[in-house]
Amino acid sequence: MAGELVWKSLSNARRSQQESAGASREPSVVFVGTEGSGKTILISSFIYKSRPDDLKPTIGVDYKYTRSSPTSGNDLGGKLVTHFWEIGGGQLYSAALPVVLTPSAMAVIVIDLSRPATIVPDLLFWLSQLTSCAGSASAPQIVIIGNKYDAMPTKDADLIGRTLRAMAMPYNAMLFYHSSDNKALQQQFRTVITRFILDKPNAKSAAQTDPTRPLMIPSGADSPDAIGHPPGGGGLEAWPAAFRRVFPEPPAQRIVLPGEQQLEPEPVVDALWVQKRDEPIRKVEPSRS
Repeated sequence: MAGELVWKSLSNARRSQQESAGASREPSVVFVGTEGSGKTILISSFIYKSRPDDLKPTIGVDYKYTRSSPTSGNDLGGKLVTHFWEIGGGQLYSAALPVVLTPSAMAVIVIDLSRPATIVPDLLFWLSQLTSCAGSASAPQIVIIGNKYDAMPTKDADLIGRTLRAMAMPYNAMLFYHSSDNKALQQQFRTVITRFILDKPNAKSAAQTDPTRPLMIPSGADSPDAIGHPPGGGGLEAWPAAFRRVFPEPPAQRIVLPGEQQLEPEPVVDALWVQKRDEPIRKVEPSRS
């Protein structure tokens, strides 16, 4: 019953957004990606221009919106409403994606550079989900953000960067790194989102591919020749496999649903249980009255 209410609420919110967008353009930005990759912080830093101290992990789907004044010459008039959706919990709530995503939306996939083993499986999953949602319609604009750049293992920066570029290019996705401790990267993120909101194309710029610096690959600015061949040979499609040889995919873990308690081992209790289990069964003689 609770699940039905959640879906009904999501559907109503999405329908309301579509109806209100009938008279004017109301952009949507949908954040998905690795659990704990910093999606909530990114959204909050854009909306509130600072990082709140009391942020909690997002469970399920979260919605926020902003109102801003269109730039001079924009014929929208009045206040421009932008819808921000976040699908939290990693892949657990991915079924909500078709409800909140539209072809005109920007889809932002956030990956965690500090946990390289999660990069390829999570990116493959969300790119596949976005493609499935688009179907025969035009795909949404895709932006891939490598977050926590400051914690990325520097010795593997070239492998990580080339793999991400090889995975982003077939989807014509923009790719760049971000860190909450780097003001220049924060401003870069704000600029990309703001230009999308105002329906302005991003300024033409050359790709920044130096692995010793944060990547910035504008949409359509990369090429297979620039990315190169992975160790062992092959084309763009061979990079994920080469990456996994260095960073094997972590073993699948059972998903713990919200509210479900994870019990810690209790050695004393466990020992007593084993002792009780192994006790011989005593035959009880009937009492004589």
